[in-house]
Amino acid sequence: MESRQSTSLVQRKAKNGPLPVYEPASYPSWPTSHPGPLVVQPGVGERPVNELRPEQMMEVGYNQETGEPAAQDASRY
Repeated sequence: MESRQSTSLVQRKAKNGPLPVYEPASYPSWPTSHPGPLVVQPGVGERPVNELRPEQMMEVGYNQETGEPAAQDASRY
């Protein structure tokens, strides 16, 4: 029964006139971004955690118990 309804809808549209013609949508041009620095050297007393995530740094001398660096360095601040 559904197939008879769908064909009758197509026939009604064809009888009412031609089907509308759609034009492709025009979109605005997207802004382009500028590339940043390719490589940033690690800070003093830091090294990458692993090779898969080189952007993650860890402090070389770090005391996990107190949460402070092992040596106070003025260049860190």
